[in-house]
Amino acid sequence: MLLEQLRELPVDLHNRLDETYLISQIAQLYFSIGHFQKAEQLYLEALSSLTDVLGKEHLDTAAAMQDLATISLKQGNFSGADALYLESLSIKIKLRGRENSETLETVNALAQSYSLQGKYTEAEKMYLEVVDLNDKILGHNHPDTAMTLHDLAQLYSRRRKYELAEPLYQDALAIELKTIGKEHQLTAVTLHDLALLYFHLGRYAEAEPLANESLAILRRLLPTDHPDIAIVENTLDVIHRSASGLT
Repeated sequence: MLLEQLRELPVDLHNRLDETYLISQIAQLYFSIGHFQKAEQLYLEALSSLTDVLGKEHLDTAAAMQDLATISLKQGNFSGADALYLESLSIKIKLRGRENSETLETVNALAQSYSLQGKYTEAEKMYLEVVDLNDKILGHNHPDTAMTLHDLAQLYSRRRKYELAEPLYQDALAIELKTIGKEHQLTAVTLHDLALLYFHLGRYAEAEPLANESLAILRRLLPTDHPDIAIVENTLDVIHRSASGLT
């Protein structure tokens, strides 16, 4: 109802911006409940309006491009998502430079997009830049830095570059223990992923205690039917079977 009322107001720039920002908020709501097509339609409308009122080279326009890119990514439109992420990134760099939180957010989103598509060389380059930007903007001992280190470690693990992944997982875990603590889902996930790496390397004696610790944390934090618990239980079973020569 409020959206329809806003549309009936005299169309000066202030009212049009108010309407546009409300449209973006409604789009975010649709996105949060998984109604991606409706969200995309509203984000397109918001982007068009912001481009008309503020111009293409504006931070709010760049943010709308990134929102639309994320919707495109969720719907499997990878080329469309990448084009929007790159355009948003170009605007943010031009207006704010590389070393700021707005640019960092877009570089990270682009890294995740490349990783999802299996464009590992491009993703690695972006993740390395995110790590560097995190260190400069947020500091090394920050949860976001740990998350990026974890994402890069996962990328290397998928490519079986375990020697590169291991120190990144260890670094991420050390940061998480220092910043968000042991009793946190992200810490438990990193413990599990490091355990899985050791499993792939045949280092079962190192893998098992990490997986056990991850499972204990998740059982304290999550419902018993949570999928993360099932994943760690399955990993532990595989470790036990492999260590016992049963596979």
